[in-house]
Amino acid sequence: MSDKKPKRAQGNLDSFFSKKSKNEFKSINHNSEISNTAALSEATEPISSALDSPSTSNISPQKDLSKPINSKYDIGLYVNYVGSLPNEEKVSILNNVWTPDPNFIFPTQSYAKFKRQFQIKWLNTFKWLAYSKCKEGAFCKYCVLFLNQNQVGKGSHESLGGLVTKPYTNLKKALETFRCHASFSYHRTAVLNADNIIAILSNKQDNVLVQLNNQLKEDILQNRNMLKPIIQTIRLCGRQQFGLRGHQDSGRISMKEPIQNDGNFRCLLRHRAQHGNNTLKKYLETCSSNAMYTSPLIQNEIINIFGELIQSDIIKKISKSNYFSVLADETTDIAQIEQFSICIRYFEEELVILREDFLTFVPVHDVTGHGLATVLLNTLKELGLDLDKLRGQGYDGAATMSGNFRGVQAIVKNSYPKALYTHCVSHSLNLCLSDAAKTQAIRNSFSIISDCCAFFHSSAKRTTI
Repeated sequence: MSDKKPKRAQGNLDSFFSKKSKNEFKSINHNSEISNTAALSEATEPISSALDSPSTSNISPQKDLSKPINSKYDIGLYVNYVGSLPNEEKVSILNNVWTPDPNFIFPTQSYAKFKRQFQIKWLNTFKWLAYSKCKEGAFCKYCVLFLNQNQVGKGSHESLGGLVTKPYTNLKKALETFRCHASFSYHRTAVLNADNIIAILSNKQDNVLVQLNNQLKEDILQNRNMLKPIIQTIRLCGRQQFGLRGHQDSGRISMKEPIQNDGNFRCLLRHRAQHGNNTLKKYLETCSSNAMYTSPLIQNEIINIFGELIQSDIIKKISKSNYFSVLADETTDIAQIEQFSICIRYFEEELVILREDFLTFVPVHDVTGHGLATVLLNTLKELGLDLDKLRGQGYDGAATMSGNFRGVQAIVKNSYPKALYTHCVSHSLNLCLSDAAKTQAIRNSFSIISDCCAFFHSSAKRTTI
């Protein structure tokens, strides 16, 4: 049997100066057993419970835990987690963010001889400020919920810390930091994003895409209104067979009369702007130099569009007719380009008249019978005409056109047997007159007839009779 006495357990400094009774020692041991059991049970709880209720392992014993909070609206739970949240949920969190009640006890921080706590009045002073119980610090609720953290700063390389990605806990410089944060550009951007989203969800303004679409529609409508007088002026010149161009047909149209003639088109636009069309006047004076739509290039483009519309209307009329004939001739224009002119002769049932309408000019490079026939048939197909309705052909008497074997009419008739060839009557008349003029008597009679016509046409007295 050993005579040694058991060693007394070492206590802290308070226990050295205060004596405890046996009952007190028993209560301490009992409480330690309970705390160990509680710690073991907390370790076996599901991990998801940590998100539903904040962890109490790091909370100071001075905190008031008697009133549970709704952890769903704790701003600390959404740090670095807003990418997948819909705007409706962001707005809901912003409007219902958790706010500590006046009796809430904040964690205490010691600085030298001073102790500091988060002041609840700061939440009223800075409306964007929110406190997170689970993170034990302050955050900017706008920056957490509505800031795109990947696009902050020049080059998108600015790093974010306290109040955005980390809880702010340095209470020694709290007021200075809060005022500085409110002046940052990314904070103002986050507040602006929040205001826009709230306005959109409350139907006070349209979505950005809708706004851009509406602005685009307004720009298109304005541009169309500006183009109308330009198009109408070109149409007027075409109807009256006026030449559009002048000595100076480029540059901005001045409201003052030019020294040199700048053409009918620019003169008519100037006249419209000076006599009542204030919208056109403002446009001609203020539009950008690359968007005036008065250059010769734009004039030609509008003229071509007019031609396509007229051609489309003629083709619709031809398509309604049961049969049609084609008239074609090849000639060289002033630019030394071989042009193939194509006309269609058809019966218009609505007006009950026989019509001949010009369709198009087609440049040709192969002037042989096969080349011209290929261009003719391909052009008629591209225009949308049904060649099974082709019943006639009219060309001049040149061998390339009227040849019985390699002429255009023979090649076309081989493909469409019902298309009968007839020598062009106008060409026949021209050839007859040309040949008859070789005779002296006939040539003299033509001259006498021409002089008689000129005599009566130039006399005002005889013209009225």
